[in-house]
Amino acid sequence: MKLYLLLIYLLFPLVSTSQNDTSTVEVFPNPFTSEANLIIHLNEGDQLDVSFLNLFGAKKCSIPTKAYFKSQIIEEHVDSISAGVYFSFITINGERKNNKLIYTGNDSTFRLNFYIRVAPSPYEKETLKIFPNPGIEDFITIETETESASVEFFIFTMQGQLLFNKEVNSENKRARVQQDIVDWNTGQYVVKMKSRLGEDEKIFTKISR
Repeated sequence: MKLYLLLIYLLFPLVSTSQNDTSTVEVFPNPFTSEANLIIHLNEGDQLDVSFLNLFGAKKCSIPTKAYFKSQIIEEHVDSISAGVYFSFITINGERKNNKLIYTGNDSTFRLNFYIRVAPSPYEKETLKIFPNPGIEDFITIETETESASVEFFIFTMQGQLLFNKEVNSENKRARVQQDIVDWNTGQYVVKMKSRLGEDEKIFTKISR
């Protein structure tokens, strides 16, 4: 058991940063006596989950999973703590970053400051494009530029009846789908998209040839 714990200790560095240039984690000071600061750099809409554990794997505090769209500071007080080694498991969009923290204090309580810094996306995300619109062809193309890994598309009648629903993976920051409309009645339809970054909708009009 002692050998196992020693291996855990050696495998985790004091500070861990992501291989992704835009999502990183910084920890300071480390070791610390009363409070530690964790700066988490995210892209707009990134999904973040944080757990803070002791050397034996017991969770001491956590931040619920959610997507972040603006910068904020979250303070967590950790009680009934003894000096020693702790780990923060920070998961960003499914990629986990492990940080080893060393607490050298003796007052059994310390504070963790999570500085969540959100960078706005450079992409024209969550904006639907439908073409041709109006549509006179047998197919229409729906696409959006996004940082999301996947996007879900919907098409409804004006009365709310679902005609089409498909989730597609994005490639090169773009998600696209085609739909056969040859048998659709002329008129207007509601086209919607939804991803982890948000949603958008537009009206599509089919006209006869």
